[in-house]
Amino acid sequence: DAASFAFGSYNETEFDLKTNEDEADYSDIRALYDLLHNDLRTENTESWKTAFEQIFNVDGFLKYLAVNNVIQNWDTYGIMTHNYFLYNDGGVLTWIPWDNNESFQEGKQGGALSLEMNEVSDNWPLIRYLMDIDEYYETYLSHVETFTNSTFDINTITTRLTNYQNVIQSYAGKENSNFSGDINSLKSYIQTRNTAAKGFTD
Repeated sequence: DAASFAFGSYNETEFDLKTNEDEADYSDIRALYDLLHNDLRTENTESWKTAFEQIFNVDGFLKYLAVNNVIQNWDTYGIMTHNYFLYNDGGVLTWIPWDNNESFQEGKQGGALSLEMNEVSDNWPLIRYLMDIDEYYETYLSHVETFTNSTFDINTITTRLTNYQNVIQSYAGKENSNFSGDINSLKSYIQTRNTAAKGFTD
């Protein structure tokens, strides 16, 4: 499946252009695939990183991985070959996650990725190859820590949930008799994932 970017998988007919359809220009995707599997990655990692960062927003992708793995989402890259877009922003491809309705749960299909991502093989090279580079892995760890202590801070996010709950309780409660219980379950889940993330980065 071309969307995995695994070696030997490139097939432009499997990529669905959302802009500039008439041009049928897949050169940016092809360049990403070719450089991802270029021998320079292992022969001269620093040169490969410089070249790769010129065509792919690596830091943005590492931030995505950090958030995605903390909250958990089994229906995404690393497990499934869908639910993302690549946006060409001035020649640099930027990762845009999509269809996150399966997040905030451990999930199906063997479950979500672990925080360590040790189980991810080179069938998912955008993860495996980047995580095999120490600098990128350390940056990923830093993003996990930052997210856990800011946006995903337990007090911050549970307070926000409570505020939202108070706004819609009278309406949502009519649709779902267990609405309050579901909110409490979500808060408990957030506590569990926050604790796991802090244990991972400590």
